Amino acid sequence: MDALNAVIIGHVDHGKSSFIGRLLYDLGCLSHEQMERLNILGNENGELEFAHIMDSFEEERLFGMTMDTSNISFKHGERQYVIIDVPGHYELLAKMVTGAHCADAALLVIDVREGLQRQTKLHCRLLHMLNIKEIVVLVNKMDLANFGREEFDRVRADTVSFLESINMEPRHVIPVSASSGDNIAAESANMPWYGGPTAASALNSLTAKTQILREVCFPVQDVYEFDGEKIIAGRIESGSIFPGQRLMMFPDRAYYSVKEIKKFGKPGIERADEGECVGLVFGEKDLTAIKRGAVFTDSDDFRVGARLKGRVFWISGEPCAVGSRYSICCATQAAPGRVTGISNRVHVSVDGEIECLESADNLSLGEIADIEIDSDRSLVFQTANSSKLSNFVMKKDEVLIAGGGSFHD
Repeated sequence: MDALNAVIIGHVDHGKSSFIGRLLYDLGCLSHEQMERLNILGNENGELEFAHIMDSFEEERLFGMTMDTSNISFKHGERQYVIIDVPGHYELLAKMVTGAHCADAALLVIDVREGLQRQTKLHCRLLHMLNIKEIVVLVNKMDLANFGREEFDRVRADTVSFLESINMEPRHVIPVSASSGDNIAAESANMPWYGGPTAASALNSLTAKTQILREVCFPVQDVYEFDGEKIIAGRIESGSIFPGQRLMMFPDRAYYSVKEIKKFGKPGIERADEGECVGLVFGEKDLTAIKRGAVFTDSDDFRVGARLKGRVFWISGEPCAVGSRYSICCATQAAPGRVTGISNRVHVSVDGEIECLESADNLSLGEIADIEIDSDRSLVFQTANSSKLSNFVMKKDEVLIAGGGSFHD
C-alpha cells in the first residue's frame, strides 16, 4: 500500500495537535524521547498533554498554538504515514497553505461545541482547490458534550451541508475525544450509538494520490555534467521510470530514451518510482533543449500555454489588483506574469457568512477567486488533475502571496 501524506486542519484550539499526539500514543508509535517529553510536559493535574508532541517548539507550548508546519512520520501495520500539522491561526495562512500543498488526504478537526468556524470554511475551500478529495471529518471534544449524539448530529449535518455546497464529500465523519481516546484507535464505549470506523481505521482506508495517478511526471530540477555525460536531475512526482523507456519532454514535445538511472551509491538501478529523486541519462546526443522547468512524461495529457486561468487563495496583506505583476510557480517552473482579470471572488466574513462577487477589481487577504494571467513565457500544466502540474503558487520578491492555485479551463 502506498505511503499516505495527510494534512490535519481546522480552527485554532479545536484540537488538531492533541488528536495527532493521542493517535500516535494509542498506536504505540511514539519514540522513547517523545514519551519522556510527554510525561515531563504534563499539566498540573498530572494529565498527559498530547498536543506537546506536535507543538515541538517552546514558543508553541507557551502560547498554546501551532506556529509552524510540523511533519511526523510513522509506520503502522504495513503502511507509512506522514501527518502534516499546520497552523490554524488566520495570521499564519501562508504556512498552512505550504503544508497542505503536498498532502494526499486531509483530516478536518472540528470542536463539537463550536461547530464550523470561518477558518474551517476557508481551509475546506483550500482543500478543494488543491484537489484533495480524501477527507475525514473528526468532531472532537465529545467528552465536553457528554458524548451526546444530538450535538454530534448537528455538527455533522452542518459540515456535510457546507462541504456539499463546494462539491466535496467526506469519506467519514467521526465523533472523537483526543483527551480521553474515544474512537481514536479503539471503539468508544461512551458512544454506542456510533457504528462507524475509528479515526485510525478511517486514516488507513484513504487513498494516496499516487494510487490514482500513474502517468510519469518528472519535472527537471537541474542539468549537471560529469565526465562529459549530462545528468538530468529531478523528483519523480508520479509514475515509474526504467531504462529503455521513451519519454516525451514538454514543452517541446520531443522524445528521449532513458539510457540509465543514477542515484548516489546505487549503481544499476532498474526502476525508480514516485517520490524518488534521481538523475536520468538519455541516449540522445543533443540534450541542449533540456533545462530546469522542462517536464518528462509518458502521457500527452499536458498543456502548454501563456494565457492561464486558475483559482487562488490570497494570503498576502497586500491586495491583488488587475494589472499587478507576480511570479507564477508550477513545479520547477517559474515565470513572471500579469493579472488580467479577477472573478468569482469569495469573501468569508468574521461571522462565517460567505459573500460571492462575479467580478472584482482586487483580491484581499483570506479571499478566494478565479484569476486570469498573461505569463511572459509558456508554462507546462494540467487541469482538473491531482498531479504536481495542476497546482501553482504566486510570489512577489520571492515571498509567497497566493497559494492553493489550481489551473482550470
